[in-house]
Amino acid sequence: MSDLLGSITHHGNAGMERRIINTSASTVFSIKKPQGVISSNSPILERRGICITGIINWFSIKTKRYFQAQGKKTEDLLQHFLLYWLEQKCGMLKSIDGEFAVVLWAYEREEIWMIRDIFGAEPLHYFCAQRSLAFASRARALWSIPPSPPKVNDDRILDFIVGDLENADQTSTFKQGIFKTPTGSVNHWRKGHLECNQYWNPEIPKGYKSADKQQILDQFQTHLSHAISKRVNPDAIGGLALSGGLDSNAILSCWKQADQKGEYNHHLFSLIPEKEHQTDPESRMLLHQRSRLKGFPYHWITPSRALDLIGPAEMFVRELEDPFAVFALSGTASCYREASDNGISSVVDGMDGDMTAGIPSMHWRFLLKQNQFISSFAECFQHYRYEKETIHAVYVEIIKMLLARFVPVFSKWKKNFIGDVDGTHEKIDSWMKELPFRKDASISDHLHHRIKQLRINHHPIPPNTIEESILNGLKSPMLSVAVDRYRLSAESCNVRPIHPLLDRSLVEFLLQIPWNYRVSKGAPKALLRQHLNKFGYNDVANQRVLGHVGPRFTYAFMQDYFTRHEKPKADSLDALSKYINIKSYLKSYQQAVNVNSFEDSDEDIWNIVMLSEWLVANPSSGNNL
Repeated sequence: MSDLLGSITHHGNAGMERRIINTSASTVFSIKKPQGVISSNSPILERRGICITGIINWFSIKTKRYFQAQGKKTEDLLQHFLLYWLEQKCGMLKSIDGEFAVVLWAYEREEIWMIRDIFGAEPLHYFCAQRSLAFASRARALWSIPPSPPKVNDDRILDFIVGDLENADQTSTFKQGIFKTPTGSVNHWRKGHLECNQYWNPEIPKGYKSADKQQILDQFQTHLSHAISKRVNPDAIGGLALSGGLDSNAILSCWKQADQKGEYNHHLFSLIPEKEHQTDPESRMLLHQRSRLKGFPYHWITPSRALDLIGPAEMFVRELEDPFAVFALSGTASCYREASDNGISSVVDGMDGDMTAGIPSMHWRFLLKQNQFISSFAECFQHYRYEKETIHAVYVEIIKMLLARFVPVFSKWKKNFIGDVDGTHEKIDSWMKELPFRKDASISDHLHHRIKQLRINHHPIPPNTIEESILNGLKSPMLSVAVDRYRLSAESCNVRPIHPLLDRSLVEFLLQIPWNYRVSKGAPKALLRQHLNKFGYNDVANQRVLGHVGPRFTYAFMQDYFTRHEKPKADSLDALSKYINIKSYLKSYQQAVNVNSFEDSDEDIWNIVMLSEWLVANPSSGNNL
């Protein structure tokens, strides 16, 4: 897994050393070492006064595609990227897709562009101070760049403790002064001034192309197959994190269709409870698929197996540059470690089908706002029927909607429905009661600030339509934050995560189809279900929402930790005292030690315990709160 690390300080033209590389006679590139670049495992190419370095797995512009999976080297991909840049500059970004983090430097004009892919598959961090700029793929690489070790970012610590604030923004890191380049954006640095511009800004179509259901299904399958083939080398041994759900099974069905010879190079990894607990719907679904998956190397990972693979949870979290990735202990982390132990370098998953192919929660309320009363009531009824709710629940929901819309006295309901109620003070009061925060005005002020940031980045103007809600979700920090979480846990296992459902062409296609193709008779992800039915996955396609097996894995790590540490460590308490009421925390810690089932476990306290381990391993150099 290659890394990118560089530092530039403006002080005139740069000295360079040159080496000619093999390329076409008409296009001569040179590898250069600009003054100020500390080190880089990624090559630095130059042509016509512009240097380029970065990490590119693949990229495409319109019909032209360039892949490492096709045997292309990083140098080849960087050359093609630079040629497009020399020809089109930022105009090339209007139609670009791929997985990349690229930095271009026009050293004579003292300009730098830091460009990150649309969904953040590859990271790009930076530190900017006065007239200096440092960049790196991993944030940890920049911790030694500032004049003194950077302080811990208290805002991000509070985000972690609360949990609900994880998506407050997509640029903050856990160290002050070090930021992420936003997904789908280009940071332009010129003579000490930094400006960020979003280059991917999809819009709601003014009208939809007319097509029947079969045509749309065929197009969806084509886009999905291309999304997989662009990211996965068919000749390499890869892995798939397979749950019993729709998203990962849709990807599996495409793999099986593409592999007509039946030579299955791809390993399957599934999380499943211990044998005595394999009675939940997801476990039954996975066990039922055994007959269909003959020929695939299959790895069943139970909580006890996860403990063997990962080891003590505190050792895992201490090595992370972002403690949010500790949440992966409930899911993908053990899959990544099992894959790595079997010599597999990449694992495909079904993230994030809910966002790209799903339907917003309670979508019928948007129809009511558009005065589509019959459609609204029909969708409400279909949903509750699908969820096997009583007819009484349907009536209650419809009456609430009508009262909130037409009766002024119920305006509070209306505000709750459309999301324009502030509620900041109520939220903070609730958090201060539920979590063992120190009773400190500065903590309350920080929480106010983060809630404000959350609202700014999650479109403070409430959406009026289903389409607006879908688009707002795609543009919000939620996706990039989740992708970062997957990536960080995968990196700790030397594995690359692959998310085919986060594909520009696929997402933009799904934005072009009417909302009613996303839901059918109350069942969300209608296209995925139709796709699975076509290939004989009827049992998967017809399932309802499955319970998540993750809490059993979290509980296994909790039990292991609390068995070894019946009382909090002294250095952990010192690290937390800045944020937490220690007396209240000790009481909650003891309650967590005595829990005997995963249903009763307190994950809020567990998260704070893991945060304390991270803080001990990555101490702050100052105190801001």
